[in-house]
Amino acid sequence: MATLITPSGKVEAITPRNGATFSADEMHELVDGYLECLRLRDGRIMWFDEEGKLKRKPPNMVATFIALDVLQRGDVIVGNAVITTLAEAGK
Repeated sequence: MATLITPSGKVEAITPRNGATFSADEMHELVDGYLECLRLRDGRIMWFDEEGKLKRKPPNMVATFIALDVLQRGDVIVGNAVITTLAEAGK
């Protein structure tokens, strides 16, 4: 099951509309922007708005903490983040 993490710290389990894989449109809606992904060490994928910093979206400290070991030093995830398995991403 996928996870939506908001900048306020809310963590919510979510499922794709079709029950199996998220469409690009679904992911765009969830992150409210163009998709950027980051491969986490456990094999899952974190998705977020690639232009989030340009749009001055608020920092997402929960998502940043989860991705800390794969982010560049001092980097931070902003806006909504979605964590999926490879299967949920259609890979």
